[in-house]
Amino acid sequence: MVLFQLLAFKEDENSAMPFIKVAITVACYLITLFLMPPLTAVFGMHAGPVQVIVTESLMLLAVLILNRLYIKQHIRLLPTNTMSELRKNGVPLGLTIIVLLIFFRNHLNQFLISLLLSLIVAITEEYTFRGIIFTTLLSRCLKQFTTIRATIAAMIAAALIFAAMHLTNLLSQPVWSVFCQVLYVIGLGLLLAAIYLITGNLLGAIVSIG
Repeated sequence: MVLFQLLAFKEDENSAMPFIKVAITVACYLITLFLMPPLTAVFGMHAGPVQVIVTESLMLLAVLILNRLYIKQHIRLLPTNTMSELRKNGVPLGLTIIVLLIFFRNHLNQFLISLLLSLIVAITEEYTFRGIIFTTLLSRCLKQFTTIRATIAAMIAAALIFAAMHLTNLLSQPVWSVFCQVLYVIGLGLLLAAIYLITGNLLGAIVSIG
């Protein structure tokens, strides 16, 4: 699979280091998640799409910097043949965008905000959980297990971490609702990891949840 060709890890790295990197990534994600809403509220951004977009953007910036300076995991956001695909599919893509803009012309602002919100949330989650966490866990598991067992173990572990992040919804939602979300997200996490594993880039996973 493509991701295995991109995956590189240091053989002399401490066996616990990947788990430390995962823990730091999760901590960075959670700290930003909880700190940004009250900070943005200070500047007059109360609960709403704009606040979420700002929060998610800063979360993405935080994990990008963390990966650049410390985690140092190679992550490919787009396929290598992106430009050729755009040239081949540019016309239908452009027509689709025009149709959507015409259809939502009376609610264009809301449509664009919703589109931007979905996109930034998808990019942030996929870069964090598939790009950094899943790939780091897979690097570690490949040192100890066969390829198949390592892949399954990393997929399950990353999906559970992804689902655990949604337990924060217990602060504002009923327990049963959050429980259903967690079960759904575990399955979704496994699917998104498989997409990333096969394609070797995050675009497919981003589009799947965007």
